[in-house]
Amino acid sequence: MPAGVLERWPFYCQPCERMMRLDGTSRLTFLDHNLVERLNHILTSPNASLMPHVLAVQLGIDYSSGLAIIALLASEGLCKPRIVIYHICEPDLPMSARDLTLGLPILPWRCPNCENWVESYDDLSFDIEARLLDSVELA
Repeated sequence: MPAGVLERWPFYCQPCERMMRLDGTSRLTFLDHNLVERLNHILTSPNASLMPHVLAVQLGIDYSSGLAIIALLASEGLCKPRIVIYHICEPDLPMSARDLTLGLPILPWRCPNCENWVESYDDLSFDIEARLLDSVELA
């Protein structure tokens, strides 16, 4: 792995030629044949970034269904989910991200952008982002 890659891209993985097959339609009953085909197109790129609201727009589903897709992939070890943290100083710009298993940041939390200490979760907002670890095909 090239020097410095992990510091800049914590989800870097070596290119791979394998495709993981997953029976998702029995577990995500909202997925019809058309949605599976469109989703498979998205899931073919290892290291692709997935966010529930982006999946919702791309597939014409709701946010919770996009989140369910990421949860299924994470439960199978096919993606690395993390919490994206936003602060009121720049509400549309992610300030930080942390592994989902670590939970929300412990307060007080220092914003890396404005360098203010955050004392309340009311000043933060969160989203989920995941990186695919392999190419995935839903069956």
